[in-house]
Amino acid sequence: MPINYLAIARQFTRLSESYLTPAEQEMFTEILNQLYLSMADGNSCLELNKTDLDIQQSIEVIKKSNLAHEYIGKLPDKLVALPISLWRVSDKVFLFLTRYLAYEYRIYQNVTNLVSAEVPEQTNRDAVIDKLRELQKTGLPNTEQLNAIIKSCENRFNIISGGPGTGKTTTVMLLLWALYQLYGNELKVKICAPTGKAAIRVRDSMLAQINRFKEKNHSLDMKCFDSLTSDSKSFGNTIHKLLGVQQNNIYFRHGIDNPLDVDVLIVDESSMIGLPLFSKLLDAVNYAQIKHIIFLGDQNQLSSVEEGYVFASLVNLNIEEENDNPRDLLDFNQQVSLASKLLISNRNNALIANIASLILNTQSDKLINELNKQNMLHELKLTNVISHILHGNHGLINYIEKVQTNTEYYLANQTELFKLFNQQSNLCCTNVGIFGTENLNNLLEQQIKQKFAITSEWYTGRAIMILQNDYSLGLSNGDVGICVIHDDVVKILFDNNRVFIPEVLPKYSQAFAITIHKSQGSEYESVNVILPKMNNVENNSLLSKELLYTAITRAKSEVNIFGNKEIIKQAVCNQIIRSSGIEFLR
Repeated sequence: MPINYLAIARQFTRLSESYLTPAEQEMFTEILNQLYLSMADGNSCLELNKTDLDIQQSIEVIKKSNLAHEYIGKLPDKLVALPISLWRVSDKVFLFLTRYLAYEYRIYQNVTNLVSAEVPEQTNRDAVIDKLRELQKTGLPNTEQLNAIIKSCENRFNIISGGPGTGKTTTVMLLLWALYQLYGNELKVKICAPTGKAAIRVRDSMLAQINRFKEKNHSLDMKCFDSLTSDSKSFGNTIHKLLGVQQNNIYFRHGIDNPLDVDVLIVDESSMIGLPLFSKLLDAVNYAQIKHIIFLGDQNQLSSVEEGYVFASLVNLNIEEENDNPRDLLDFNQQVSLASKLLISNRNNALIANIASLILNTQSDKLINELNKQNMLHELKLTNVISHILHGNHGLINYIEKVQTNTEYYLANQTELFKLFNQQSNLCCTNVGIFGTENLNNLLEQQIKQKFAITSEWYTGRAIMILQNDYSLGLSNGDVGICVIHDDVVKILFDNNRVFIPEVLPKYSQAFAITIHKSQGSEYESVNVILPKMNNVENNSLLSKELLYTAITRAKSEVNIFGNKEIIKQAVCNQIIRSSGIEFLR
């Protein structure tokens, strides 16, 4: 449930009334408003240095409110139990809700404890690594991937950061093989991701990679994966499901007092994890048992929808400490030369790799020239957008025709149905507005119903997206369902062979067009990116380098952008760096 920042601000203002003069209370209210606006934008705190407030006066008023404690420099082991924390460190002045400073502090403490801890004894490590070096002759792992595997074996805590196609799945699969050889096949492994969609994708990617290695008759014994891949509780769950959601309870089943029974924890799409969940996940680890934790992600993608900048902050922390600390974190991008150019070098085609590289390197003029040269940039007209989505390569009309003509086949082969649907995705910046998901979905559905003479709400091929978790049904926010009608029975099919009738579903929306945020953790053959005109976006900060990069890298083979040069330049030059205190906790 979203936090009601305004209600909290009002409550704090009332609590401070007897300690502040009217003028001071007015200033305190303004400070609180700026704090909560900052948090609503995804920051974990407010940097007073970045505001137009008088810093010294602000500090005095905050301290006088009787609601805050001031920290200078290094934080104590335990924070004072007041709702607001003022923290002066280096040349920064941070204002936190104490709970959020505690989240960051707990993450830092847990990570540093892991980084400094020795790994369990590995008597055969050299032999295992020699086996992987021998495998290199086949092309996998490459040198960067092997370095990542070696470093992950040598440390309890690791981050592997890289864009689509850098081989994170291959690296993790071979890392797991190595860990099984080091510790035995009874190793308790958990693999999870922030969303149901991302969890399913990491499961499918891992299974496909394991099967590819088996088919190629590599010299590696892959039987060690049998128990992992056959256990649904260990392989491809959401973080929430792993921690154990309890009905009508804000606390998870697993935490400090009831830790997870796991030896190796692997978390994919870590850039999507908000600050509170990241902290609770690390709190749930049994530090007497855990052998290795590996967080995977892409630091260049959009950060979590919730507050926090954890993944990128930890990667940045690693970069700064890399030469000083022999047991530092692993930033996969930093292990390769010209990392931005290699972000999507393996899976995506060279053209999309080049486009992503130009975005990351803020080369807006070269980017626009390349988009025009490749006929990837199109005029932002509603008729153009609708026509292309319906009739272009992998268009919706062709998709609907195939599904309605072969209903029985797709009902029996749900994997093929989703493969067909994922040939194209249409990505918007927002839900509202002329070019938002709501309007585009309505217009697209009108055209589809007119074309196929459909009069009912539900029809074969209709796509929806779940908007809220329903743990009793096993459905998560972001899950996509596709309608198939057979023998007059309406069925909504989801990944992993789940089938429901519409009446039992939690809140959902149409899914022919989705937001770029909702596309994270997914990949599609072709992507259409709709970038609205500036005056159609309530907050221009929505258009960012991270937003455009995330949208582009969802595509495997084709990208079309509907927008203009000014919008592209604005997005590429607008990098979103959230405020966080993690980098200052050292």
